[in-house]
Amino acid sequence: MMTNDANIKNEQIRMLFQQSPFLFMGLVTVIAVVSYFFWDRVDHALLLPWLLLSILLTIARVILITSFNRKYPAVATVKWGYTFAMSSAISGMLWGSASLLFLNVSDSEAVLLLSVSLTGMLAGSLVPLSVFNQAFYAFSIFSLSPFIYKLISSGQELMVLIGYMVMVYLIAMLAYSHVVNKNIIESIKLRFQNIELMENLQLQKEIAEKANVEKSRFLAATSHDLRQPLHAMDLFLGALGRYLKDDYQKELFEKVIHSSRSLTDLLNSLMDVSRLDAGVVDVNLSPVKLQPLLDSIAEDFKELANQSDIELSVNNTDLLVLSDPILLARIIRNLVSNAVKHNSSCKVSVRVKEKNDELVIEVYDSGKGIAETEKTNIFSEFYQLDNPERDRNKGLGLGLAIVKRLSHLLNYSVKVESEIGIGSCFSFCVPLYKGKEFVFPSTDTVYEELQGLFVLVIDDEVNVRDAIRALLRSWDCESLICDSEESALQQLREDHYQKPNLIISDYRLRDNKTGVEAISSVRDFYNDDIPSIIVTGDTAKEIVAEAVKIGSEVLYKPLQSDDLRLVMQKTVSC
Repeated sequence: MMTNDANIKNEQIRMLFQQSPFLFMGLVTVIAVVSYFFWDRVDHALLLPWLLLSILLTIARVILITSFNRKYPAVATVKWGYTFAMSSAISGMLWGSASLLFLNVSDSEAVLLLSVSLTGMLAGSLVPLSVFNQAFYAFSIFSLSPFIYKLISSGQELMVLIGYMVMVYLIAMLAYSHVVNKNIIESIKLRFQNIELMENLQLQKEIAEKANVEKSRFLAATSHDLRQPLHAMDLFLGALGRYLKDDYQKELFEKVIHSSRSLTDLLNSLMDVSRLDAGVVDVNLSPVKLQPLLDSIAEDFKELANQSDIELSVNNTDLLVLSDPILLARIIRNLVSNAVKHNSSCKVSVRVKEKNDELVIEVYDSGKGIAETEKTNIFSEFYQLDNPERDRNKGLGLGLAIVKRLSHLLNYSVKVESEIGIGSCFSFCVPLYKGKEFVFPSTDTVYEELQGLFVLVIDDEVNVRDAIRALLRSWDCESLICDSEESALQQLREDHYQKPNLIISDYRLRDNKTGVEAISSVRDFYNDDIPSIIVTGDTAKEIVAEAVKIGSEVLYKPLQSDDLRLVMQKTVSC
């Protein structure tokens, strides 16, 4: 918005037309009083035309204001302003003519009435007409000048004195009108500047939000390339661990594994944040049996809690909740991780209690507590309390940021209660499952050993192919490692390979091919629904949908070797 003179003038005139109707109400009253007072004092041949012209002018000004309000803002505003000022000048002339035609200076009552009426109208119109002070100048000068002239020219000492007093009053009002006009213009400028600042602020906010979303989309889209080298490294490490015998080598190896997993955690957390910001995370609500979920989380953090002398416990419950099991588990897991990693020698407990149609889940710790001023900051990315040395064992500062985004996605409200030296409690409510009885699939899975398993691997990254070849060899698996769908089919056909027990394929292959297409082609070649696993660094929901459609498992890079082994065992045993 430009704060130029034209816009300011337009706004002045808009305000002039907006305020004038209230002025006319008083003007009509004064016309009636003056006409009534002079009805028996003045010849009707003079009074009636003046009264008729005053009424017609008032009606014309009302029509002018109505027309402006109906057409605004699609009008040439300045022209309307000068038209209004001209009507004010005519009105002033009519009132000035009343002094010349009706006033007998010897009639003190008439002098008093006109002086009160004219000065009163002038005072009442000061603010409304000073918005566009040409209108005020015209009305005040033309209405009071004849009255002043009549009094001063009378030669009567008192009347002359009153005339000069009214003249001083007129000059003061004209000066004051100038000041009011300047103040109004400054206020209009300030309002325009505030509007412009707000628009700029909103624009900058939208730009920043768009940049943040684009950043998140970029990270989500390029996660495949970010994960690929780390994925290969984890597979190499998994293969290397099988051949280490020396205790010192094993100790060094464990430190390398620890560093690799820390890097994996960081990348996974970054990808989680980027996916949530980019809006590519779907919510899939289903009945969730809470107790196995809580027991699994407690088991995962049991060793870490023991290292910090923390007593970790969970409540027992047989209640079902309606939620996304993966996202709900991530929220609770991150809250427990936050409590365990940032405290020591205390109690950490996951407590649940039923409240109306909801289940309140609390993660409580009797640790160091959180200052009141920090309760909002802790949900920011990479923000950590009491970790200036950036100890990765205390986390990466993304856990609660992910909790905030996930809770918003699930429409949960996470509350924080904490007191320094007493402890902290993070809580949120989850709807209870009130549907018909739900039968959960069995979690008992019989895992087969991988020795002798024939695995077909399709991946276009040479490092990944080398790493998974070494890993499968360490598990005594037979493998055929190929870089494309065409290469796999060619070797299977020419060398008369037996049907693979398992197909592991990267999702994105060369020549814009996908792992789903490659698996389908191999299955068609053997005319059999061979078990398969899709491994990908891209977290787009469309990939999961494609994999589910062909009955394939999906694993995300970077992938720990132990996780791959477990999923392989599960897949081939189904």
